[in-house]
Amino acid sequence: MKQTLLIIAALLCMTGSHVSAQDIGKPWSMQIGAGYSETDNVPGSFTYGFYLGHRIGSILEVGISMYNATRQSSRDTYSYASNENEGTLNVTVTPDNNETWTFFDSGSANCYMAVVGFSPMRMLFHNSDHDLVIAAQVGLSNKHNIRFAYLNQESNVNIYTNSMTRLGYGARVAYQYYLSKTIGAGATAIYDNGNKMLTAMATLTARF
Repeated sequence: MKQTLLIIAALLCMTGSHVSAQDIGKPWSMQIGAGYSETDNVPGSFTYGFYLGHRIGSILEVGISMYNATRQSSRDTYSYASNENEGTLNVTVTPDNNETWTFFDSGSANCYMAVVGFSPMRMLFHNSDHDLVIAAQVGLSNKHNIRFAYLNQESNVNIYTNSMTRLGYGARVAYQYYLSKTIGAGATAIYDNGNKMLTAMATLTARF
C-alpha cells in the first residue's frame, strides 16, 4: 500500500514538474480579435483589438489590451436635433419640403487597459487544452463623434464634433482552446464602464 502511494505521489510530482516547465517555457501570450461592440455613441459597431499577456506562476496573469470600435452611417432627413451644450437642444428643419438634409454620422470608441486576472482552468486542470481567464481592467477610455449635415439647395454644411477621454474600468473574460502547444482559438467578452461599451470578439492566440 505504501509503495502504491509513493508511486502515485512520484507520478503527480513528475506531472507537476512537466506542467511547470511548460508554463515557464511559454509565459507570454499574444491575442488578436475582431467582433462587435454596443455603446451609446457607436451602437452596433465593428471592433478589433489585441491583448499581450504574461503568466505569473500557474494561474495569475497580467497584461495590456487595446481595442477600437468604429461605425459610419448616412441617411436623408427633413429635420434633425443635436445637443450642442448641456441642456440645450438645437432643432434644424429644411427650408423647403422638397429638400432633405443628407446626414453623415461617424464615431469611434477606444480603450487602452492594464489587465490583471486569473485562470480557474489552470488551477483545476493543469494539462487541459482549454483555458479561461477572468480579469479586471483599468485604463483610458476615449470616444469621438463627428457629424456632417449637408443641404444641397443652399450649400449649407453643419459639422458637429465631440471627443472625450476618461478613466475606464471593467471586466474581461477570455476563453481559448489550444489547437497546439502554441496556437489557440476562442472568444473574449469585455465590458468597459468608461465608454459603457460591451464587446464580444472572436480571437486567435499565440503563446511564446
